[in-house]
Amino acid sequence: MSLPDITTLKEYGNQCMSGGDYVNAMKYYSQCIAIAPKDATLYSNRSFAFLRLNMPARALADAEEAIKRRPDWPKGHFRRAEALSQAGLYDEALLSYQHGSRLDASDEHLRSQAIAAAANARRQKRYAQAQVAIGALIGALLFALLVFSPQKAIDETLSAAARRRQEANKAGSVTSAFVLLAGTLLGAAAGYGALLLQQYNRRGVTLPPLDSNDRFAAMQMQGQRLPSNDSSAPQTMDASHAETAQRPAAREQKGCRGRSAKHGREAALRAAGKRA
Repeated sequence: MSLPDITTLKEYGNQCMSGGDYVNAMKYYSQCIAIAPKDATLYSNRSFAFLRLNMPARALADAEEAIKRRPDWPKGHFRRAEALSQAGLYDEALLSYQHGSRLDASDEHLRSQAIAAAANARRQKRYAQAQVAIGALIGALLFALLVFSPQKAIDETLSAAARRRQEANKAGSVTSAFVLLAGTLLGAAAGYGALLLQQYNRRGVTLPPLDSNDRFAAMQMQGQRLPSNDSSAPQTMDASHAETAQRPAAREQKGCRGRSAKHGREAALRAAGKRA
């Protein structure tokens, strides 16, 4: 009984992508990568599968592997931009879209995505400015309430003559203005701090995973073998394993974190029934 070759495995992956079975598509592409680790198109395909699984960090890692193997290939830069866009890093995504567009000026889809990323980046900047402005306004209003509400209560208890004497001798207007300014600045600082936290969270989404994509995929395929080489469409490998691919490797043993991508490729080869 013959086992599927790389062309068949890739076709299985493509069929899974077309059918919306992104988990198994990722597994099939991983088996292909185990056989041909220098093929940039395989990393691009798996990056797309990870993107559909809402795993931008893994999608970005595979996109960068594709770029490393084919720096002048527009598709690798497109995949990188897509992963960054999913994480909300539109400024960085725009640079990758533009790089890819320069490599292939005839690609209308790449150009349209670059335009969309530029619009999203502008919208994000406007939102950031509005957030700081709203923070400043809230700070000013809160401090105004703290300053003027007690003063109003005191003024209402004073006689008209005493009020006139107090107004004549008022020197607290400068202090009030300073307090309002302080409230405005503190509110703006709070808004800016919230912005920094959002940016930190976006970048955190794209941090390199502790385990390689090869290792991650191999973990999903443990104990599984691919179907024999035939003309039928790929079958779902295992529903329980498919579920786990959409979660980070929480059940991974501590010792697995330091294992290299080579170990992941060897495990994938074993899952395919081939020798490492």
